[in-house]
Amino acid sequence: MSLDITSLASFRNVNLGGSNAIANLGQDDTVVKKNSYYGSIGKVFRLGNAKAANNAVRTELLRSLGQAFGLSGMKEDGGKVRFSKDFMDKLESYLGAAFKREDFGIGADGTVSSGKPLTQRRILAVERAVLDASGRLDAAVAAAKSVARMPYGLENDPRHGMIDSLIESAMKAAAGDEALTGLLQKKKVIEAVLVGNGIRTEEAVLAKVAAIKAGVDELRAATKGNRAMFEAGMRALANLGCNTFAPGCITAIVREASAAKIGDIRSLSGSSDAEDIHNAVAEYHKLTLRIMTKTNALSSFKSRSAEEYGNTRSFIGSLLLSRCSQAKLHAIDDAFHSVSATKTSRLYNLIIEGKFEGDYSPRKIVAIKDTANRVAMTLLDIAANVSEALGDEPFAVNDFEGQPDQEMADARVFADIEEFADQEIAEENALRAEE
Repeated sequence: MSLDITSLASFRNVNLGGSNAIANLGQDDTVVKKNSYYGSIGKVFRLGNAKAANNAVRTELLRSLGQAFGLSGMKEDGGKVRFSKDFMDKLESYLGAAFKREDFGIGADGTVSSGKPLTQRRILAVERAVLDASGRLDAAVAAAKSVARMPYGLENDPRHGMIDSLIESAMKAAAGDEALTGLLQKKKVIEAVLVGNGIRTEEAVLAKVAAIKAGVDELRAATKGNRAMFEAGMRALANLGCNTFAPGCITAIVREASAAKIGDIRSLSGSSDAEDIHNAVAEYHKLTLRIMTKTNALSSFKSRSAEEYGNTRSFIGSLLLSRCSQAKLHAIDDAFHSVSATKTSRLYNLIIEGKFEGDYSPRKIVAIKDTANRVAMTLLDIAANVSEALGDEPFAVNDFEGQPDQEMADARVFADIEEFADQEIAEENALRAEE
């Protein structure tokens, strides 16, 4: 990544004769030694010109850091250099605790006003943090470039030569947020950020990153330190590419997923029978649909395609499953790897194929088949989400290869699917009545 180290020339490898030596600005803004820092007793000396000198060297450090990272948000106004909150936020994200933001005393007017001395120790700590941040950004940019193959194939696009710099801009915009940076290294995400109807402009790339960041920030706030739920949400956000939920939607989904009853899901184990697995699938199916509807999640997207529907359901399902311990997730995974799961899958496919009895209208038959297909997809979705939560590759639950047995005949699968189909028909009728 292009970090302008020359902008920090005055502060790099500074040697003022001791870690407590205080820096001031000399001629041509060179960093020179003032005196040593003697703790709180030194406050009596930080008056008038001394305080102004301390503010001046801190202002120059901020200016140099902003130039090094290519940050906007600093301007000269009325003979003073002013720094925006966003500027300070980004530097703090890049540099972490070494930055000691509070020591700059940036007030409402955006100027350095603390008057605190800047010691050699602090300058060297900031320098180390800058180099660490640069290394992390270099690694993140390289990782994103390695997976973003599709944009590089658009050789006739007029912005083809900008791809490397666009990736760098996207990673800089992540502003040291480790979770966001990791998300931008996912193939589906970085490619969607870079390409719309052709390779995007830098302005459009930064707008996409800002929208994704807003979603990450909302997820972080909504999960309130629940690491398992946050990480589950982040895995699911990767499937959205650069699509984002409307503001407030993630918060609502997290709230609903946290309160939902998941007893049938939690009860699964390697000894579960076909009906147990169906009960868990049906619970997951009903909950994801209910939460999707209650939060109006699909209205977040311009289109409501099968992909948006599936990704939204997977996002909700991931949050539901994050409430299970690792031991419980392993038990659920055992259930979906069992013969019983293949029997459940076979029952769904028999219904999809129309192998059921009853005097139904053509419309009802189509609704039953379509519903069975969606429930079958739910089985695959929950199994894949469990595998992903455990760090394993998703797998396909195959159909039972033997002849139907009594256990399969006793499973009350068809009754639930017929109920779901009736609900869908009722909803369609209600919508038509409104029209």
